[in-house]
Amino acid sequence: MSVLDALWEDRDIRFDVSSQQMKTRPGEVLIDCLDSIEDTKGNNGDRGRLLVTNLRIIWHSLAISRINLSVGYNCILNITTRTANSAAQCFIGLNPGHGHGTAHQTMLRQHPTCHN
Repeated sequence: MSVLDALWEDRDIRFDVSSQQMKTRPGEVLIDCLDSIEDTKGNNGDRGRLLVTNLRIIWHSLAISRINLSVGYNCILNITTRTANSAAQCFIGLNPGHGHGTAHQTMLRQHPTCHN
């Protein structure tokens, strides 16, 4: 396995990764942590936490830790935000195939009761 194969965090979209893969790797720095964030596409209504690092964004469910999403920055096509129903919504356009296949979109929003 080459060094580039071992470094996947900035290049891949991975669902339900292990707790080991959720940890920051050497050189990866946690920039921010946001609570009460819902993934309204795949896990509608499930509150979670959003971690922002210098390589990727990570969302994980607070109820079931094995439900999570890791999105490397090289997979993000665009990000659009808007305010609706007193909650900030963030749409993230994703390219899971690194130029192959169709683009997908996930939506994350901050729960209205969160006062961060």
